[in-house]
Amino acid sequence: LIALVGCGVALRRGQHVLAGALAAVTLVEPHLGLPVWIATLVWRPRSRVAALISAAALLGVGLAVAGPTAFAEYLSRVLPAQAAAEHSYVYQYSLTYLLATLGVPQSWALLLGDLSYAATLAIGVWASARVALALRRPEMIAFVPGACSVIGGPYVHMVDLAVAIPAALVLAVVLPARTNLAAALALALLAVPWIPAWITKKLFLAVLGVVTLLLWRLRVAAAPLAMGVGAIALVLYALELFPPAPLAGQTAGRFAPSDLAQSAWAAYVAQLGHPSALWLVVKIPTWIGLGTLLALFIRVGKATEQQPA
Repeated sequence: LIALVGCGVALRRGQHVLAGALAAVTLVEPHLGLPVWIATLVWRPRSRVAALISAAALLGVGLAVAGPTAFAEYLSRVLPAQAAAEHSYVYQYSLTYLLATLGVPQSWALLLGDLSYAATLAIGVWASARVALALRRPEMIAFVPGACSVIGGPYVHMVDLAVAIPAALVLAVVLPARTNLAAALALALLAVPWIPAWITKKLFLAVLGVVTLLLWRLRVAAAPLAMGVGAIALVLYALELFPPAPLAGQTAGRFAPSDLAQSAWAAYVAQLGHPSALWLVVKIPTWIGLGTLLALFIRVGKATEQQPA
């Protein structure tokens, strides 16, 4: 997240070399950083050399530390195994998790998750330059694909959602009055830590305070502000009436020395069984926020294409 924000700030200030280097640093989280890095390569020619050299340097460090064999195993086995191990894990927000929870077989859920990741990556790269041009905010070249990296996909952990905040914040500040309300409400939905607040009731007032201050600072009118905060309060209170049971599981069985750590983790996730359906419901506000962002990216991008040259 720090690298993403830094890349956006560097783009905003015209520091092209730094922007390229920081775009490469986001690749430390490959599924989050790849769209950012590609968009920077495509749309910022003056950042390309730095982005390529920095990515090559990271690759070199990885090869030097782990060795070519372990590095190849990480790409070919570990990453797919991690996605498979968490395909039904309750802290996931991915399309794969949604499909698996709805009963889609694991192989299909993973395949459709991969395809959706490719689609949102393409949308993010396509929209990033157009949104940046329309809003005159170069940082959106990094922020838009960063946000798209957590929409759909085979693997979106709860902590990954923070990378959507920078794009949502810029939209909420810059968009004209007719559309910035949608961006502001999407930002509010993404700012709420729904699962921790559902589990820990003491966070209820703190969450409402943050959301209220956020919408007030964005100059949202009194009526939609009250309705937005009220809706979030109502949903969160209703969820807190039915808190989740503790997740109890243990890793049983024996594993060969050649087995990946993901084998044990997959066994643990499988032992959790089928938690309450509320684990799916609690994610809906976040998915609404992400879907709103995606719709705004496409709308602003298409509006740019329709402008006369």
